Order: sequence, then structure tokens, then C-alpha cells
Amino acid sequence: MVVCILISAGGGCAQIQSDTEATDYSSSVYSNEEISKNITDLAVKIKKRIESNWVQPESATNGMVVRMNLRFYPDGSVRQSKITEGSGSEELDISALDAVKRSEPFREIKDLSGGDFQRYFSVITFHFMVIGIQ
Repeated sequence: MVVCILISAGGGCAQIQSDTEATDYSSSVYSNEEISKNITDLAVKIKKRIESNWVQPESATNGMVVRMNLRFYPDGSVRQSKITEGSGSEELDISALDAVKRSEPFREIKDLSGGDFQRYFSVITFHFMVIGIQ
């Protein structure tokens, strides 16, 4: 199972796929702006916490993907979690929503400046991808 986080910044985004690596797309899409290491480190922490709380259902099969948007309050609590594209399995979709609920609050978000919160963390896109099932 893999959790991928897309952090948007007005057209640019960083894709967080591994525990230690973020691919920064902002410079190719958004005029020389870079997403700082602090922002990507925070996104990795959020990703790891949600991933560790995801109980993948037995019905999950390789290739299934749940796409969701999370909206946060500045204190790190989740204002809204919404599936934007379901996997075709209600059980998998619910497990992704439950992983977010078990992971909150994300207190590290409250330490962000107002500008960084609005730009990078007021809305985050998650992709829960099922891979590696034998």
C-alpha cells in the first residue's frame, strides 16, 4: 500500500511518495517558486501518520486507488475529508477515510505561518494506492 500526497501551490505541487523524498514540481509549473524542505518534511510526517493508521481491507486488490481531498483548520484538525474519486470498493474508500480520522489532529500544522498554511495545507490531495499484494 502506498499513500501519495499532492501539495498544491497555485498550480505547482510537490508529490510526496516515499518517507524521505518529495518530488518538487513547482519550479516547472509555478515560476521559480520552490516548496521548502520544512513544508515537504511536514507533508512526509502527515503521510506517514495516515499510512500507519490505514487498515487495508482484505477485499483490496492491486491497482485500486482512492483519491480524496482534506481541508484543515489552522489548528491541524480536519475540517473536511472528501473522496473525489472512489476505488470502486466501498470498503476500501471507508478505510481511507477512517485512516484520516484515526490520524488527526495534525498538530504540526498549527506551527505554520498563515501564508504557508493557506498556500500548502488548507487543502491537500491524497491518493491511497493499493500495491504489493501477493
